[in-house]
Amino acid sequence: MFTTNKEVTCFMFVSYFTSLPSVAPAVLHALCTVCVCVCVCVCVCVRACVRSLGTLQEERRMKVTILLAMLVSAVLSSDQFSGHQEEPSHELSLVKFGALCSGNPTNKKRGCDFTGCGGYGAKRTHGTHKGLDIVCNDGATVYAPFDVKLNGKAFPYGRPAIPEKLINDGVNLSGGGLCFKLFYMRPDRYRGSFKKGQRIGTLLPMQRVYRDITLHIHVQMCDRSDPTKYF
Repeated sequence: MFTTNKEVTCFMFVSYFTSLPSVAPAVLHALCTVCVCVCVCVCVCVRACVRSLGTLQEERRMKVTILLAMLVSAVLSSDQFSGHQEEPSHELSLVKFGALCSGNPTNKKRGCDFTGCGGYGAKRTHGTHKGLDIVCNDGATVYAPFDVKLNGKAFPYGRPAIPEKLINDGVNLSGGGLCFKLFYMRPDRYRGSFKKGQRIGTLLPMQRVYRDITLHIHVQMCDRSDPTKYF
């Protein structure tokens, strides 16, 4: 007869389902055996599917975890970079020229006159103006615009004509991180250190060379860049 509870259950199910309680036991035994085999196969398949789904879910969980870790790392790196970029700058602010000439405490710039304009880049017969002209009267005292060092004589003209020789004088200076020249002035000396506001020389008589020109001192950076931003 029946050897297991599963066979009994299967017998009852088959008997009920087929309404054949009088069917020979051997036939029912065979049916139950088939039923048990089918059930076992179904259980194995279901279990395998569940394991497979569990594995897939585990893989998905791992992938999600990895992605989240990468995202957090990227955010932290971005925050660190942004924090580094937002650090306050320790660069020195631009040096500003103090008064260069007596009688012009605000460093008023030369405008345009019959001989040309005093701004940087203004047109000249042989190119453009490589400096900035600051209004200054004949014989006016020229001051150190900030703490400076005088580094030798500077010449406005390489090969001056006879009249231009009268004003072909100037000085090389450095200070405040800048290197520049002052033209059309006669320094008291060409080398040495001076504090801001100390006298360093006097302006030469420009109108004896250029009639009706606006009297001025010429400021030129050593690299011939625009000095306007320092005024």
